[in-house]
Amino acid sequence: MLNETQPATSPPRTFGRVLFGGDDVHRRIDAVSNGSDEKQPLRVVAEPGGIVHVDVATRVVNRDVATAMCGAITQEAARDAGAPRLLMNLGSLSRATPGAGLYAMRQIKKLDPQAIAFYGGGAFMRMFARAVLRLARFRLYALFADEEVARAWLTQSAG
Repeated sequence: MLNETQPATSPPRTFGRVLFGGDDVHRRIDAVSNGSDEKQPLRVVAEPGGIVHVDVATRVVNRDVATAMCGAITQEAARDAGAPRLLMNLGSLSRATPGAGLYAMRQIKKLDPQAIAFYGGGAFMRMFARAVLRLARFRLYALFADEEVARAWLTQSAG
């Protein structure tokens, strides 16, 4: 029986990861942020050339969301032999807890990314991201207004 709220063309929903076919694997992880029923979708995609694209569709990143995000990034980065290049959308994020920021910083630092490009986001998230990147002493990073410019920089700068 088809759920009336779910279009007939959407893939079947499961808890945890939903894998789609093709050369690149999309992971959607539903992490519950604060015990409420609100689900926080996360999309992490390994793209050609060692780019790992991260989209988090939640306003607040807490430790649970950061744990799911870092786990997915680590899995996707393992698909390429070299150091990953991270492309992260800050667009829907409005804040992150300090614990989530520190956890993510430690986990991503272990990956030793070749470069990190953030795009979108409000003033607070750009400031927060810049502070975390400086504190962790990542070797090559930048923040951009849109994805196209961020992707071009990532491709050129991390060659």
